[in-house]
Amino acid sequence: MAPARRDGHTNSDLDPTSRVYTLVVHDGEHRLHVHESILCQSSEFLKAAVKSEWKTLRENQNEIDLTDDHIDLFKVYVHWLHNKDQRLVLLRKHVSGVTYEEEIDQFFAAELYAFGEKILDRAFSDAVFKFGFTSKIGTYTPYQQKLCGEVAAILCEAAPEVSFVQTFVIYYFL
Repeated sequence: MAPARRDGHTNSDLDPTSRVYTLVVHDGEHRLHVHESILCQSSEFLKAAVKSEWKTLRENQNEIDLTDDHIDLFKVYVHWLHNKDQRLVLLRKHVSGVTYEEEIDQFFAAELYAFGEKILDRAFSDAVFKFGFTSKIGTYTPYQQKLCGEVAAILCEAAPEVSFVQTFVIYYFL
């Protein structure tokens, strides 16, 4: 067995010989190429999408159409799949060929949480919620307070019925 990484996963989770799938995202403008061994780690939706009964329904069996979702969601998700770290980052600024890491704000964290629920990846949703919300209570700026209603709506709409997330939102935000 491969040695365990500090996140509990083994290096064997990253199988470079597994099939590569192309995720077509953001109105078909972007394509991300991800190994099946990474893609299917924790998303029940993506695990189902690579099964033969679903693949045969697609024109290109190695493409998964997710054009309704923004590329930034996938960048963070794929980064998380590879690293499984608590420190979720979004690489969004490119200045003179240098990439700067920008911490994820609460509005984007709510969108990431909703994305995790959409693709049925509870581990990702939980990591996003823990990073984006539970560690920041009491540190909101007036700008974040203005977004609070919209953030709460995104979280409540995405969360499973009668969940900790809904209870949290009601208690802290409403």
